[in-house]
Amino acid sequence: MQEKTDLRIIKTYAALTNAFHKLLSEKAFEEITVNELCNRAVIRRATFYKHFADKYEFLTFVLRQMKRDFAESLNLNPQAALTEDDISKIISSVLDYAEKNMSALRSLLGGSTSAAVTEALTEQMSSDIKTYIKFSSPVSDELQSRLLAGALIQGVEWWLFRRGQISKSEMARQLNLFVCKCIFG
Repeated sequence: MQEKTDLRIIKTYAALTNAFHKLLSEKAFEEITVNELCNRAVIRRATFYKHFADKYEFLTFVLRQMKRDFAESLNLNPQAALTEDDISKIISSVLDYAEKNMSALRSLLGGSTSAAVTEALTEQMSSDIKTYIKFSSPVSDELQSRLLAGALIQGVEWWLFRRGQISKSEMARQLNLFVCKCIFG
């Protein structure tokens, strides 16, 4: 049975997350303070610190929440092997999400926290890749999933910062070719 979460906690997390996304569209992550986040979310600092040690722990929470929401929206079956169509759908969804949240992602990936954000995203994506993809190569699944996750994240980051150089549809096509080559040979 799933554990029930107190409605106050749900509301607090939603207010913090919404405020965080708005602040990220205005300034870099490093410039956002816990006090500013709490003021924007209309919650007390004590409430924030009851749930999170600092803004970096909160960032990890937000990244996990984003990943969970994204994975649920794809509605993939971990027991079924991914097809090339599934991969194309995932890549298109990732690029749509990146485009929709461009200012927030640029803020997270463009500052001094870029390495930490990239590492957190790589770790989460690598775990998902191992769940959904069965590699047939003699290279360890751990290494292959890590390399593929890193390549995808770097590709999306490259596209975000160089939007005028390549269209979203062309980026999707190239990423799809790359990923399918990695998985299916």
